[in-house]
Amino acid sequence: AIYRQAASDPDPSLHRAGEKALQAIGGQVDPQITLVGGSSARASDIERLRQFALSHLADPRKGEELFFENKDIACGQCHAAAGRGAGTSGPDLSGLASRSDKVQLIRFLLEPSQRVAAAHQPVKSLAGTLTPLEFTDLIGFLERLKQPAAERNTRRTASVPGNDQESVRNRQSP
Repeated sequence: AIYRQAASDPDPSLHRAGEKALQAIGGQVDPQITLVGGSSARASDIERLRQFALSHLADPRKGEELFFENKDIACGQCHAAAGRGAGTSGPDLSGLASRSDKVQLIRFLLEPSQRVAAAHQPVKSLAGTLTPLEFTDLIGFLERLKQPAAERNTRRTASVPGNDQESVRNRQSP
């Protein structure tokens, strides 16, 4: 009974532990609270994460670490961002925050399959994968992605010594 209660808990870590314990003893998890990939994402979980992210401060550095290093969510396997990440199957998220506000970023992460092109694999919701604080930190990282990759690369090139306009003109002058 305690494992079933944990498996239906809205806290992602308790839910995962309860699911694992039930599976280990041959019990069943309610299929209504399990999505593709094994993540729970009930409406209450989604709303709780949404409200938490809107009302708490994020640590963008921890969010960046989650994005690139957390194997459970593996964002960097499909997406690049801030000049990092090996992903090419998903869009480069650099510049995302310049065209999306915090509410939209939260929606993108909580309801990803509604926005993923049919050619790409379905992306599972983070509602059953991250704690509210981890989710908030990830949003904080994405909020910092205001500069598109093309602009970042142009600025990086322009800052190389000898690549400023005067140096280029001097090299072109006889």
